[in-house]
Amino acid sequence: MIDIFDNIDNTLMNELVDYNIYRKTCFKNGIIPIFEDKKMESLLSSRYQKCSRIKKHLIYLVLRYEYLYFVTFTFDDEHLNLCDRSRKDLIKKSLYSFDSNIKFILNIDYGKNTERLHYHCIVATNDCGDFFHHLKLYYPCFTWIERLYISNDGLKRLPKYINKLSNHAIKDSTRKSRVIYNFK
Repeated sequence: MIDIFDNIDNTLMNELVDYNIYRKTCFKNGIIPIFEDKKMESLLSSRYQKCSRIKKHLIYLVLRYEYLYFVTFTFDDEHLNLCDRSRKDLIKKSLYSFDSNIKFILNIDYGKNTERLHYHCIVATNDCGDFFHHLKLYYPCFTWIERLYISNDGLKRLPKYINKLSNHAIKDSTRKSRVIYNFK
């Protein structure tokens, strides 16, 4: 399935933001919008559907796995020059070497200041091993890892995590790249 939102340029994105603000203002004031742009409505619907898919996958992971991590995979200059497929394979190999049943959601991102390529990943596992230590041994570049705790107050914090993570996957700096899942 081709996502029309993947090929949108910055000018159109700005128009889309303005159009969405117009819609929200009309809604808040109880006004029926004067005009409805079919193209903009289609783009907004596409963005909503993409975000909804990500949220469904995140909820699946939260409900079925005991350990969740937010991981940032960066690359040194040597590995940055690899093709996209090789970089993804390197990340997958590092993850699967920890747990063959591991599940993840992976997205590409670019740094705000340097625009340097890196990947963000939500990792879910039931293996209680030392994930931090494992990635430091098996992944050749720098990683940043944060454990996501869904404890007794998890039901209160769960919507915050889900919104934060799903919004992160569709932000502008991802350059509309596809989100990668290793599960359905």
